[in-house]
Amino acid sequence: MPIFSIHPGRARMASATRVAFACCVLAVATCLPAWAGVGVVTHVSGILVATKADGRSLILAPQSTVDEGDILVSEAKSFARIRFHDGGNLLVRPQSRITIERYRFDKDKPEDDAVNINLVKGGMRAITGTVGKRNADKHTTTTATATVGIRGTHYGLQQCQGDCAGQTDAAGRPLQEGLHIDVLNGTIFAVNDAGAQDFVSGQFGFVANPQTLPQVIPPGEGFRATVPPSMAATTGSGATVGRGSNDNTCVIR
Repeated sequence: MPIFSIHPGRARMASATRVAFACCVLAVATCLPAWAGVGVVTHVSGILVATKADGRSLILAPQSTVDEGDILVSEAKSFARIRFHDGGNLLVRPQSRITIERYRFDKDKPEDDAVNINLVKGGMRAITGTVGKRNADKHTTTTATATVGIRGTHYGLQQCQGDCAGQTDAAGRPLQEGLHIDVLNGTIFAVNDAGAQDFVSGQFGFVANPQTLPQVIPPGEGFRATVPPSMAATTGSGATVGRGSNDNTCVIR
């Protein structure tokens, strides 16, 4: 004989309460940034896939965690924005492959700062965070034709290796093979086997290959690695493209 019994109606009520509570916890959890890795995806338009260090491939969504060592691949017509712990941002353009080779930041240990992004193919924009401001020499982006260093800035890169069909420069001409550079704010430099060249706010650059000196080119011949306006804004941490710059709210339905 059972020692106690629960009225069926109360049992159903208790079960419903537990389910509702669990749903609320899950809903709140999905609205909080996943800070376990080095950054979090704030915007995705299209498909962005991350290959993890253990070989797993994951389709990323807003609030997905990004880890050191991740290989990020965007499909055609796909854009994404990643916000790192130091406040830096990486904006991924379509048909790109980017490896986060190193991202080390501890607000109390500036001596340990280290950021290296490898643009294997495609395009990106970068808005540097604390690491770029306090240790600019420890923030680099490598490409097939040059290594790009910064001095606190917002810049864009597009690497063309037989995969820029349909894209044109400011004059409407097809993009040449090589690395296209644009600087929105601050100063960067590109260095390769042939030497180094600085690029300042408003300038455009081009690097044909590892053995050709990086060069400043006229704005009329330049290419800006654009992204959707809502991703380019320096404020907000929203979940979808097309909302305002403060689209970081959670709606539970």
